[in-house]
Order: sequence, then C-alpha cells, then structure tokens
Amino acid sequence: MRKTLLLTLIILVITGLIVGYVFLKKSAELTPITPADTELSIQDVILEDPLAPIEQSPTDPLQLITNDSVAGYWINSLDNQVYYATTDGSIKRTGATIDTAQTITSTKVLGSVREVVPTTRGEAALIISGTQQAPDFKIYDVEHQTWRALPSGTAAAAWGPTDDPLEIVYLKSEVEKTGLVTTSLNIYNHVKGSSRFVDQLELIDVRLTWPTTNLIYISNLPDVTAQPVWAYDLKKKTFREIVAPKAGLWMRWFGGGVGLGFDLTTGLYRLSPEATPSQWLPINTTPDKCLISDSSAYCAATEGIALNSARSLENYLLQRNSYSDDITKINEAGESLIVFSSKEKGVSFDITNLSKHDDSLYFINRYDQRLYSLALRSN
Repeated sequence: MRKTLLLTLIILVITGLIVGYVFLKKSAELTPITPADTELSIQDVILEDPLAPIEQSPTDPLQLITNDSVAGYWINSLDNQVYYATTDGSIKRTGATIDTAQTITSTKVLGSVREVVPTTRGEAALIISGTQQAPDFKIYDVEHQTWRALPSGTAAAAWGPTDDPLEIVYLKSEVEKTGLVTTSLNIYNHVKGSSRFVDQLELIDVRLTWPTTNLIYISNLPDVTAQPVWAYDLKKKTFREIVAPKAGLWMRWFGGGVGLGFDLTTGLYRLSPEATPSQWLPINTTPDKCLISDSSAYCAATEGIALNSARSLENYLLQRNSYSDDITKINEAGESLIVFSSKEKGVSFDITNLSKHDDSLYFINRYDQRLYSLALRSN
C-alpha cells in the first residue's frame, strides 16, 4: 500500500513539472517583446508581406520598369535610356516603363554583380562583381558596347570629378617577390586606355571618392566603430586626416563637391567640399538611401526608425531588418515634404540606389530587386 501511494505521488510530481514547463514555455512565446526590453526599434519588426503584387496603371506616378533582378542601373543622359545590370551579369537597355522594349547590349559573363557605378553623364559604368575579398572591376562603354578591365589586384575604384578627361582612380595591391604586399594609388584614363602611377599607400579595405580636381577622399567601409576620413592631394602628393574618427562615420558624394555624411552622434548632414558638416538634415537615415539634386536632398527612410545606436546601425548594415520606406524631399531651408509613401501603396519598399533624372526618381526595391521610377509632381 505504501509503495502504491509513493508511486502515485511520484507520478503526480512528474506530471506537475511537465505541465508547468509547457505553461512557462507557452507564456514566454506569447509575451510581447518591446523596444525597451531589447533596445530594438521599428526596423526589427518583420513586415507581413513585402513582396505583395503592386497594382499600377499607366497614369500612376510609380512605375515598375523591369521584372529582371537588377544589381544596379544608370541613366545615359546622351540617349535618355535606362541601362541596368542584372544580378547574373547581363547589361540591358530600356525606357522608363515595363512596356518599353528591352534590348540586351551585353551578355559578358561577370559572375555575381555587386555594384554599378556610372559616370556623371552615363556614357560608361564601372561594374563590380566577385566577392568583397576578391572583387573584379570592369568598365562598360555604352556607346561602343565594349569592356575594359582594371588591373588584377584592384581593391577599390572611383570615377573622377569630370567627364573630360574621363578617368578612374584605383587602389591596387601586389605581392612582391619577397612576399611583401604593396598598395599603390593609380589613375586610369578611359579614352587612352592607359594607367599612370600616383603614389604608394599602405591601405586595405577602404573606399575611394574623387569629388574635386585635386582631392581624393579615402574612408573605411561603414562600421559601428570610430573611423576617420583621409584626403590625398594629387597636386601636393600629401596624405592627411581630414575628419577625426567618429562612430558609424559614412560619407557619400554626388559630384561637384556636394555630399552627405552620417555618424551615430550627429545623424545625417550635408557636407561641404572640404568634408565638413554644413547642415543637419531632419530625417533618420543613411547616405546610401539619399541623393542630392538641384540643391534638394531626397532620402528614403522608414517612419519610427532609430539609427542612433551601434546595434541599430549594425542591424541595418547586415540587412537583418525589414523596412517600409517613404521618400522625403528636403530643401535647402530644411523644409520636408513626403513625395512617396509606402503605406499608400500597401506594399513595403526597402529603397536603395536612389537617383533622379529629369522629373523622375529611380530606385531599386531590395525586397524584389526590381527597378522602379517615380514621377515627381510639381510643387
């Protein structure tokens, strides 16, 4: 009898432990996680259906240009055509709507295309493929539909500030016979098809920008740690730090010495040609989601986003989060106007590669990798 009672008691205890465990597990699954609990923000919320089909009519300001998966694009101002590189490496030409005939201009095998950097006028584009550790840089000439490759070992490159001469500055690494790795700064003349040596610089994992005639800016890839910006003076052949290290420092230039900067302390701001902040912008986003045109800034951002901590910036850089971007126009006086709202379309857009041509904006939606145009209404 005692053995029976003892066995019954043991079974009841075990059953109670199991039920308690299941109850606690379910409670944990149903307990909402708030931003205060985890320092997360709206950008960490997964949106229900970012790839829902988009309804559009010929009169809709928003137009889907192609169903291809687009790695990058540019507008050739000489023929007003849209050129784009697909993720598998084809180059195509099209108009501003999906109904326009699309012409394949090149099927060169490039591998996985990571970035497309056009000239100011769009007569050529730098196509970057391969991996971050072993990138491949090729130049596509639109008029002649020809290709030229930058030298093997090129780690970073950027177009010059003018279209005449049409030049590219590039950083090249070489392994000497002794096993020592050397890095040189060089300039490639696209018309002549030749390069000239500029200087020996010990740099790795950097970005190059050539915004003004004599100055080349050198910065690290965007990161949550404090990073500086350097300038190389082509005339004086000097190398100096022009921006002190800042956490999350990020700069982007748009020609004519006009640029945007970002850091975790200040947020987003306009840059002078000397890379100094000239005006804070009242929008929480990063330079890669913006452009400057006719003195106005156009920026894509999700309402409620908070890129003011190392964690939130890291999540953005690693594409861990979902977004529903609006596009805001900010004039020189700092006045803001929303020119596109994702909510109105009922579809989520993570807008990248924003550009402007005539009276339209162009961008890629990261969710479907498709290219869109947005006709701007006169204000």
